[in-house]
Amino acid sequence: NLSAKYNVISVNAMAEAEKMGNTRVFNTIILGLTATKMEFAKEAWVETIKNIVPPKTVELNLKAFELGFAMNA
Repeated sequence: NLSAKYNVISVNAMAEAEKMGNTRVFNTIILGLTATKMEFAKEAWVETIKNIVPPKTVELNLKAFELGFAMNA
């Protein structure tokens, strides 16, 4: 059992991405979740997303990131 040794967080990111209407944001949801365990400021992640994803997908990716980030709250 992994949860006996590790802090395991179980989420259905694909289902959440489907609810958002685009399964491509699966990775951004997972990124948001894992970002809560890293030593980078949330704002740095947000700026990186804004600079890397295609301009027409920025809003959707930011929503996906925020969703993933909130999953660990």
